[in-house]
Amino acid sequence: MPTYVGAATANITVDGDNNVPVPGGAQVGDRFLVNVSGLNHVVNSIPSGWVTHVAYHEPTTGTDAGQTVFGGIYDGSTPVFNVTQAVDRDANVSTVAIRDGAVVDQVSSSEETDLSTTHITPALTPSRDGALIVCLWTGSATTVTGTPTSPLLERVDYEYWGHNYVGTYEQAPASSFSGEYTSSVSIRAVAAIIALVSDTPTWTSLPRRGMAMVG
Repeated sequence: MPTYVGAATANITVDGDNNVPVPGGAQVGDRFLVNVSGLNHVVNSIPSGWVTHVAYHEPTTGTDAGQTVFGGIYDGSTPVFNVTQAVDRDANVSTVAIRDGAVVDQVSSSEETDLSTTHITPALTPSRDGALIVCLWTGSATTVTGTPTSPLLERVDYEYWGHNYVGTYEQAPASSFSGEYTSSVSIRAVAAIIALVSDTPTWTSLPRRGMAMVG
């Protein structure tokens, strides 16, 4: 079943090509999920063969950091994406690496209207038990930290003008789930929630065949 490997973060300080941060311990074949935080940013290109899971979205009021989420399979080279910061260049990016044949199963996203310290993703239901659920948030604030609500485990808590926060819930059942975290200051956050399942079924039992007796 899908397994969390590690996470890495980096600042985005220039328009144009930027490296996707590669988590320590990542191996060829791992799946990367990349969370980009920054006001009015535009991701112009992503590595060949990768896909955009959540196109740019931002809070419906205020001037707060928006979010883009993309990902793909790590091939051992340094992945590069191209981004333009329309307003602020003080943006950041985080990567989560996942192993064991994980494929994207369900995706949902949302935007907040009001300032708050409580941030909740939409609910989704994995198609089968044993899923790994990744919850990704971005928001604007300085000197902000987060605290996950169980069963989420904190994987990224990074601030560089915008807050980049990621938590995971491993071995999740096939039932409705929404992730939640608390920020140390009030922000308007945007959220994405992604469920991943194994690309091969898990067999709990195999059929038994009788053996003929030869007399």
